[in-house]
Amino acid sequence: KIKIKYKIKKDAAILEKELNGILNGIPDIIKVYNPDYTIAFFNEAGYNFYNRSSVEVKGKMCYEVLNRKDKCLDCSFDEVVETKQMISRERYIPELNTFMDVCYNPVLDDNGNILFIVERLRDITEKIFLDKILKDSKEKYKQILNNSPDAILIIVDNKIVLANYEACK
Repeated sequence: KIKIKYKIKKDAAILEKELNGILNGIPDIIKVYNPDYTIAFFNEAGYNFYNRSSVEVKGKMCYEVLNRKDKCLDCSFDEVVETKQMISRERYIPELNTFMDVCYNPVLDDNGNILFIVERLRDITEKIFLDKILKDSKEKYKQILNNSPDAILIIVDNKIVLANYEACK
């Protein structure tokens, strides 16, 4: 029995080391939660992003890492636990002034019970701001065209893709 327990512990330690090596190779933030919503561990990118160590986060609630006292209003954990389905969405985290692409994925055992919930976060703040700048630029460009007293047509591949008000008249 002692040999079996030792081998199981040794195998578990090897598996954990290999899993950490895999997760640390992922540049996205990976957070693994227990079914009771407490943090099991992060990958290296997660610890770096939150500027915390494994000791500082293990066993805490996710909102505590953000120095909150209560869970976020738009928390998706309850939905993941209820549906046992993967959920993806974009979230704004005001404490970090950051927009994140977030994916929650439940890990189930053979009986359909949740073993872990894996959360993957990707910082999309720059993309959000660039999309807004592009949208604003398009609107300004259209305003310039529409305020012109001359008819203006933009043709691409022999198709009219934009016409101002004067051209439409």
